[in-house]
This record gives sequence, C-alpha cells and structure tokens, in this order.
Amino acid sequence: MALVDHESLNRGFFRGIDSTALFRRFFEHFGVWDQMGIADDSRPETIYLAWSKLDPETHADLHESIRRVNDLGHEKGRWALLYRARDCRVEGCDDLTPLVLSMTMFLEHRQVFEEVYGFYTIEKTDSLDILIGRDPVPCDPTEDQLQEFRNRLVRTLKREAVGDGFRVEVAEPRHPKKWMVVVPHETQAKDDFEFDEDGEIVNRPRRPIYDIVLIYYPDTGMLKIKAGRGKRKANDVAECFATEILNRPPDHFRVRKAVSLDPLRDPEFSFTRAPGDNFKWVRPRRIRFRKRADAAALHDVQYNDDADGGKSVVEYLESDGVRLSALDVESLTLRFMFMRHDRDFRDVTISTSERCTLDDTNVDRSILRVLVRWGLLDPSAKERLSGAGPN
Repeated sequence: MALVDHESLNRGFFRGIDSTALFRRFFEHFGVWDQMGIADDSRPETIYLAWSKLDPETHADLHESIRRVNDLGHEKGRWALLYRARDCRVEGCDDLTPLVLSMTMFLEHRQVFEEVYGFYTIEKTDSLDILIGRDPVPCDPTEDQLQEFRNRLVRTLKREAVGDGFRVEVAEPRHPKKWMVVVPHETQAKDDFEFDEDGEIVNRPRRPIYDIVLIYYPDTGMLKIKAGRGKRKANDVAECFATEILNRPPDHFRVRKAVSLDPLRDPEFSFTRAPGDNFKWVRPRRIRFRKRADAAALHDVQYNDDADGGKSVVEYLESDGVRLSALDVESLTLRFMFMRHDRDFRDVTISTSERCTLDDTNVDRSILRVLVRWGLLDPSAKERLSGAGPN
C-alpha cells in the first residue's frame, strides 16, 4: 500500500520539460549531476537514461521528488499550482507548460510546492493537524505494536461506530525520513457528478479514500494527522500513537505549537512597524474565526483595501461591533506592502492548523522576524516544522 498513487513517469516527462538547465538545477540539488555524466546540450532522452540508472533506494528522496514534480505537472494538479505561482509572482507563469511550472515551483518555491502537493494528495492542507512532540523519538514498530495500536484505536474511536472492516495500513515501502499509516474508510463513498474546467461531466467521490492519515517525522518529532474536522479525534489518535508506537506518555504531543493566534485577543495588540522593518504597512485581509458565544459557526470574512490609510478586515469587523477579543481566530491572511512600488506586496497566511505560507527567501525571512516579534510564531517550533520535509 502506498499513500500516494503516482502518475506514470516515463520519457514523456523529460520531453515535456525539455530544459537541460532546469534538470541540471534539479539534479544538482540532490548532488548527483556530476556522476550522471550529462553534457549541457544533452537531449531529454539522454537525461532520462541517466536518471533511470540511479538506484531508487540510494536516492529515495530524489526519486520521490521527481515523481511529485511529475504528479503536479498533470492537469489534475496544474490549476492549484498555477494559482499559488501567481501569488508568488513567478514571471510568466501563465505561459509555462504544466511540467515546466511544476519543476520551477519545486526549485524556487519549495514550501509552496509541498503545500499544493499536500492539497493534491491528502484532501486539503488545512485539515492536517500538526503536533510537535516533547522530543524526537525513533519509529520502527513491531507487528505486535501495530496490532495493539489498531486495538487501541478501535477502543478509543468506538463512539465513531468502528466496524469489522477497520484496517490500519502502514505505507510501504518505508520512507527514509517519515513513517506513514492510514485508516481507509470502511464503506465505499458514493460518487457525485459535476462539471470540470472544460465543461465535461465527471464523477468524483464525496470524500477522500482515507478516514485517518498519520505521518510522523522521527528526526524532528513532528506528527501530522488528518482525522476529520474535529480536534478531539486528532488528539485521541495522537495519544494512541504516542503510547502504543512510541512508548511515550499520552500527553507527549500536547506541547506548544509553532503558530499561536492568541495575542490577537489582547485589546492592546496592533500590527505595528518597528525601526528596521522594510515594509510600508501591513494589513489583515482575510480572517476565519468562531465566536465564543456560538462556536458551531465558522465565519470567513475577506476585505480588500490596498489604498494607503485604507481599512483592514479587522477594522471592518470592529466597525460592525465585532471585537477580536471575543473571537477564536483560526486563520489570518496578512498583506505586507513594501516600499519600492505599489505592486510590491506579499500575502502571508497563518492558521492554528500550523499552516504558514512563508518561503525561505530574504523577504519572507524578514516577515518571519516580524511575526515572531508579534508573538504569532514560535521561532524554534517554526524551524522544526520547516525542516520536516514534505507531507
């Protein structure tokens, strides 16, 4: 069982990109370009043959990454990637072929690429709860441990009407940097019929294949869980994993997260500049929240006003009598406008599900320092998240 069913990867992928310069950057990233013996004017066929001779086990990260680039270079992943490429202001992104766009985003905006891939493979990035353990723990469970993990999940999730078809499947082959397990839905999902981008009727399942997805990174101690929308279920699964697989206490993953939106509740909080900040202004543009008086309803409000001295979505809400101190904010999108010209801006989204759309660039590192100063990001936890690799 594999967590992702990759698209077919063959000579067509290399012909579709048809750029020795891009392939050189890609293979140099993994330190194998020189040993492949490829000339700068080599044709796609030559590059394909050289790649096919690389041992998949020795170069597992390379092979997984090139398959991800190929996956998002197909039509099913193209549009999600293109929208994010526009956000990153990739030059000429609308004119790039899907495969070239995919490779470009992998090389130049890796974190954005992996977020899109997470959306493409595991329903939606926001549905992944990310927890950080008290310390990194090796993960190589025995068959007995896996069986007890399954039994514990059945006992814990009994209120979820677990039946005889409840299966816990470990992803094979094992990835060198992460341990993955999934719990498929016990019943087949019914199909819905809808129109695709070309106006053709297609059938799509109402829900993803897996009821639970669990991804653990032993080197960093980070755990990603998709267990539906309820936090309680994710916490229950994390507790079972900690006790039965890692032999750790039940509260192993109940530690401070990288993202905290609690400072927004302080009536004195403000998005203020400080000496040395290189942006002209910052303004909240979109906010997702629940009112404490009615936690069942999730509100999503967007307000765009880029004029100097314009109103933010927070000011819009306050003018309507809604105060941040009375809300549980789940996601916030900020627009940072920089000094050079009016189109030089960066939108950043942070959420309580640990989503943070920052890349490893000079601009984003300066924004990271500001978010840390405001108390919205924990720098040590953010570093552990960024080093954990793809989903």
